[in-house]
Amino acid sequence: MNKTFKLIFLNLSIIIIAILSYSPGFFYLRPSDVSVFRAGMSIIIFLALLLAFCYGNYSLLKPKEKVTYSKENIKDMSEAKSILSSYTNGEYFGEIATTVISQISRLESSTQRAKIEIGRKFERGSLSWQKYYSAIEEANSIALDNVISLANRIQFFDESEYSRLKKYKYDAIPDDIQMQQLELYNTNMKLIESAVSVNENLILGLDRLSIEFAKPGEIEEQNINLLTEIKKLTDEVKYYV
Repeated sequence: MNKTFKLIFLNLSIIIIAILSYSPGFFYLRPSDVSVFRAGMSIIIFLALLLAFCYGNYSLLKPKEKVTYSKENIKDMSEAKSILSSYTNGEYFGEIATTVISQISRLESSTQRAKIEIGRKFERGSLSWQKYYSAIEEANSIALDNVISLANRIQFFDESEYSRLKKYKYDAIPDDIQMQQLELYNTNMKLIESAVSVNENLILGLDRLSIEFAKPGEIEEQNINLLTEIKKLTDEVKYYV
């Protein structure tokens, strides 16, 4: 539900409640009513509607505060998805935010599948189990770090300013300054796109490992190579954190 829809819904609800409460054809509440209860209700409803109008509109219209996200305020992937969902309507980052939310869900599924297959292939607590399981855990943890980093990059990206800079040739501000500003925004955009790409590679690596482990028989050299690949992909993700 975007901000415009929320504003319309809030104010329309206030109007409807006011009409039902004070119109002669409905409850017709008024402070001068002979009934103390009805007179009191008319005042209480008026104050409640006034508070809802003032506080509700202020909350929706005030600029969103910039908060630097970290594992202190984002404990898991579900919280990360909740934060990213507020950016899905953006002109430039809406699609990216939606993609990352989808990646989080798929990453959780891929991680869970990989852990299940490791548990089937090795005895829990054995050296082999620890080797693979710890690699999966690290990959998942670094992926969360990357998602947090993405959320920070997206929230500090001013879409209205970026839109203005893309048309910098048509205003009176010196072009050389605006070109540098635009380059800064474009660099940030490329970093975000690259971070999304390495997340995708990590998901693919986890799925490959799960598929190989699901095959019957002993662990082959290819699976060792896949583990090495996951560690390599994890290191690539670290670059964008």
